[in-house]
Amino acid sequence: MSIATEITRLRNAKAALKESIEAKGVTVEDSAKLDEYPALVDSIPQGGGSEYTEDEYLTFTAEQDNSSISLRNSGGNAPIIYYKKNNGDYTLWDYSSISMNKGDVVKMYGGENNFNFSKSTTVYSKFVMTGKIAASGVTNSLLSRIKTPVITPYCYFQLFHDCAALTTAPELPATILGSVCYYQMFYGCTNLTTAPELPATTLINNCYGYMFCACTNLNYVKAMFTTSPSGSYTGNWLYGAATTGTFVKNAAAIWEVSGADGIPTGWTIETATE
Repeated sequence: MSIATEITRLRNAKAALKESIEAKGVTVEDSAKLDEYPALVDSIPQGGGSEYTEDEYLTFTAEQDNSSISLRNSGGNAPIIYYKKNNGDYTLWDYSSISMNKGDVVKMYGGENNFNFSKSTTVYSKFVMTGKIAASGVTNSLLSRIKTPVITPYCYFQLFHDCAALTTAPELPATILGSVCYYQMFYGCTNLTTAPELPATTLINNCYGYMFCACTNLNYVKAMFTTSPSGSYTGNWLYGAATTGTFVKNAAAIWEVSGADGIPTGWTIETATE
C-alpha cells in the first residue's frame, strides 16, 4: 500500500470515527487530533449511542415453503446471535436449522462482543440455506445493536458462501474495511441479481476478493471505491457474473479496469449521481 493510499485511509477512518462518536451524543471538533479521540470515546455516556431499530436488524424472509436457515461454525467460532421468528420473542440462537414457510420472517441481532464476527480463514461462521430466502436489513446488526462504520479483518469471510437460496442481499454500510473482510462473502450465490451497495471509498488487502465470484445471475453492482481495483483488493470478485449488466462507479473514480478484477467486459458503466 502506498503512503498516499495509507494517508487517505487514515483520513477516512478519522472521519468515520468522528461520525460514530457524534452519533453517541459527543461533539467532536473538526480540529480534534487523532490522539484526542480516546478521551472523547471515554466521555460517551454509559448506554448512550445510536442503535439499530428492529426494522434494521438482519432479516430473512422465506419466498417459498420448506425453506430453512442455519449457521455453520468452523474452528471453534461461536458468535452470540439472538433471533425471533415472526411475532415470537427473541432468544439466543443455538445455530440449529430454523424452518420457514413462504412469508415467514426471521430477524437477528448480535451480542455486544461480536465485532470480530469471524476471525480468520479457519475460524469463521457461515449461513447455510435451503429453499428460497430474501435477506434485508443491515448485516452489521450481527456485530452489535450499536451502529458502527468499521468492520474488522475477516469479519464476513464466506458468510453466504454457496447460498444458492439467497435471492437478495442485506445492506453492507461499512465505510472503513478490514483486510479480507468480505472475501468470498457471496461466492456461488447463483440466484443473486443485485449486489448490496458498497460505500467504502478506500480498499484494503483482499477486502473484496472473490466476493461475488460464481454469482452467475448477478448483473448490477454499485461500488464507491476510488482505489484502483486489482488482484490485491478485488481479485476475481466478479468472475463468472452475468455476461451483461450495469456497474455504477463513484464520480471521483478515475480508474479503468475491466475483467474479473474490475468491471466485467460487456457491462455498461454509469456514474453515481449521489
